[in-house]
Amino acid sequence: MANHSQSESTIARGEDNAASKDASQLDSAGQAILKLLHKAADAAEANSRQALETAQRLSSQLHAAQDRIAELEPSFS
Repeated sequence: MANHSQSESTIARGEDNAASKDASQLDSAGQAILKLLHKAADAAEANSRQALETAQRLSSQLHAAQDRIAELEPSFS
């Protein structure tokens, strides 16, 4: 009977090790996913910032062009 109990104990430890290994792999995969998500978020933020700067620059150019047109319109009347 001692051998039977010892075998069950060995099997239980083996299952615990396998579960621990699976948990470790899942943790590693989760960490890798989080790193990729942070990288994607940083890229999206940079793209958004660049788009906003471009929109502000173009808006400024449009206002300058509208002001110039308004200055030239009385000349054509």
